[in-house]
Amino acid sequence: MHQLIVLIFGVSRLTLNNYVFFLYFTTFILVIFNKMGNTKQMNKQKNMTKSIFLKKGLIAFLLLITSSSFGQNNEKFKLSSDWQLLENASEVNFYVKRTECTVAGFKLPLIYTFMKIENLSNQPKSILFNFGLQYTEGCNGCEAGKEHAAYITIPAKTSLEGDCNFKETQLTQLINNPNLSGGWKFERPVITNLIIE
Repeated sequence: MHQLIVLIFGVSRLTLNNYVFFLYFTTFILVIFNKMGNTKQMNKQKNMTKSIFLKKGLIAFLLLITSSSFGQNNEKFKLSSDWQLLENASEVNFYVKRTECTVAGFKLPLIYTFMKIENLSNQPKSILFNFGLQYTEGCNGCEAGKEHAAYITIPAKTSLEGDCNFKETQLTQLINNPNLSGGWKFERPVITNLIIE
């Protein structure tokens, strides 16, 4: 049953309320279809009309639920100046924040996103990933390959973070240079091609 729901809702995530409501509604529709099929006294025209009406209603309902469910889970990521959890996997947390850094040669500060990686385990971790930036126009640094890949080994129970000193270049991404006009519209930082050993 869950596979059917995932198929109908596509890649959108279901909230518990939507899931329970969908189960009740589906059961109700199945009961109605079953009663329609078992009622021998109704003529074929009435059955056909009711069947078409219910199928159209079911399709409209599914489209409504799918669109509202999809819209709820695609909220824009609001990057702030505080560390925010972006992802966690295999006892490793990935945080990001937005920072303006003064860089020699530029009148206005440049806008960066920095990453902090926190190893919560008792073992060192080797991490291979892409620290990309999702823009409206596309994703920069998300492609697999050596050009954009970062490889970091982090000891147990420690963290590593980027900052305006730019010592950890793999944990630093330039979002925008306000000294230049134009540019892509930034949406959020992303982690792709993640492997943790």
